[in-house]
Amino acid sequence: MRLPKSLSSANMRNALQVIAGAGGFALLVFATPTIGAPNVFTGLIITAFVYGLTLLALIGLAGVKSLPAAFRHLTIATIVALIIGLLGGHFWAGESWELLASPAFFTSVAHIAFLVGVFTGSIADARTR
Repeated sequence: MRLPKSLSSANMRNALQVIAGAGGFALLVFATPTIGAPNVFTGLIITAFVYGLTLLALIGLAGVKSLPAAFRHLTIATIVALIIGLLGGHFWAGESWELLASPAFFTSVAHIAFLVGVFTGSIADARTR
């Protein structure tokens, strides 16, 4: 099934804005001195806080009217931010794949980049629709 040209170009523009929103700010985390969480439990609490803050921002700032739509924006941004965070963490910050694939991820700089990417990518995705 082919999408109409206007719909496919709009979807591509939305995808590029999410990547730019998530990627641009997430990569800034690697370019600046950043401190990760002191332990895994604290990292999980910070993650829950950022996800809650992101949902509130989607509903309040971005004007998302329904919870399923907010979760869709959050899911899209999570996938993009996770890829950017893992690749940036390994290739830019020099963190090992073993660290990034373990619970110690929540203490890494890649985790902070991931969280920044989730927040900014969600807002960028919501603002394009």
